[in-house]
Amino acid sequence: MMELKISDLVWDRETYAREQTSNNTVEQYAAALSVGAQFPPIEVERLANYPGQDGKTVISIRDGYHRWMAHQRQEIATIEAEFWTDDVLDYSSRAVKCQLKAQSAFYNKQHGDRTSEKDKRETARYIADNDPEKTWSEQAIADMVGSTQRTISDWIADIRAKQKASRDSVVYRLSRLGWTQDKIALFAGISDRQVRNITGSDSDFAKISGLLQACVDDAKVDALIRDAVEQYHIDTPLAWALRLDGQSDLDRFGMAASSDGAKNLKWGPQPYDFWHFGQCDTRFGDAWPGRIPAQIVGHVLYFYSEQGDLVMDPMAGGGVVPDVCLALNRKCRAFDLVAGNSEERAHQRPEIEHWHWDLDDMTWPDVKPDLIFWDPPYFSKKDTDYAEQANGQISISSLGRDDYLAFFRQWFALAKQHIKPTTTLAFLMSDWNDDATDEGIFIWDYAHLLQETGWRLIRHIQAPLSTQSFGGDFVIKFRESKRLGRLERYVLIARPEK
Repeated sequence: MMELKISDLVWDRETYAREQTSNNTVEQYAAALSVGAQFPPIEVERLANYPGQDGKTVISIRDGYHRWMAHQRQEIATIEAEFWTDDVLDYSSRAVKCQLKAQSAFYNKQHGDRTSEKDKRETARYIADNDPEKTWSEQAIADMVGSTQRTISDWIADIRAKQKASRDSVVYRLSRLGWTQDKIALFAGISDRQVRNITGSDSDFAKISGLLQACVDDAKVDALIRDAVEQYHIDTPLAWALRLDGQSDLDRFGMAASSDGAKNLKWGPQPYDFWHFGQCDTRFGDAWPGRIPAQIVGHVLYFYSEQGDLVMDPMAGGGVVPDVCLALNRKCRAFDLVAGNSEERAHQRPEIEHWHWDLDDMTWPDVKPDLIFWDPPYFSKKDTDYAEQANGQISISSLGRDDYLAFFRQWFALAKQHIKPTTTLAFLMSDWNDDATDEGIFIWDYAHLLQETGWRLIRHIQAPLSTQSFGGDFVIKFRESKRLGRLERYVLIARPEK
């Protein structure tokens, strides 16, 4: 037990077990304090990563809100408190929030203003919703909130059903991307048999695929995809993959007359070495610094791979490449520095594995791809944005010019040692230059590095940025300063020298 300053404490509304606080209770406690009443110590804990605290650890009230407020009413500077645990808890963790909410409910069923049935129900649903791995059983929740297991089961049945569907869709997605059965089972925390049942030819996903393929009205396809995403708790790229099952690449793109007459992706492969797309296709990939059009990825896959091939994305970022691989029936191993930086990111993008391409100790993952699609940071153009996503880890966008180029030299050489003789590398890059110093890194610098490390260039494709990326103020500023904005971007296609 210790004395803590009232002003040093915070109260977390989100993990409090009651919907409402009681001003009447605060007044009663304040009146009791004024005549010398003694109250039990409040329960507190230390929380890291609390919103709005800029990394500062806070002391949060777990039990004793009304006592805390009563001390403030009486202008008492300190309050007796006990720490619930000696550990500093990570507030960004959903598991921690579940424990905090449950503990608050447990305290409030024992003393003070009791929780209502509505409070108990909302607490149970909060815990279930933030516990997709089902580490909390119905009985464990019931014990904390003060209810029966059957009641808890009824309260959270819809959440558990949705989580099962979401888990199954993740399992199916990973299977389509080429993950092994045992790796999926380990990731999802289920048995190999369950993985087989989810991914088998008579699974629910096979039935969903049949329903999506049955639509022959092009005008209704997009709405059907949206309905499937909502109803079956699958993501949009997976819905498109199910819709396009069994079709040729050309049919998937939508230029040829497909068997059902629909236009499908509506990308239409451009059969020349100039690929221009007005904007990103938001069906594929997350909002991310330096996000690229899925159409570029699709064109590379169309011209330089076959269905069933394994594609590698060394810096997957927002996940455009694995999404397009799903739609075009390619397997994919995706890696990124920021993968797993948070529970939310790991939940959103389970197929992106954490990998750090360290200039001082660069290693290669266990993968021999048929195609590598690489869209690395274009030197320092998005340095601030990438630094925020990297969460303290060093991104290559923060390297100086010499180290940046040295990184690519080392990476190209390392890749050459670990890939197949037939592997194709598609390298997406833009020029960079500093008008103040006339220093630059140009596409031919990367081309020279490829050639020097044993790669043979076979194609140079222009894939310019859209003029929509430059706002009106930006254009005016560049005109007045007599500077040129940069729209050029290239895809270098290379294969290892024999």
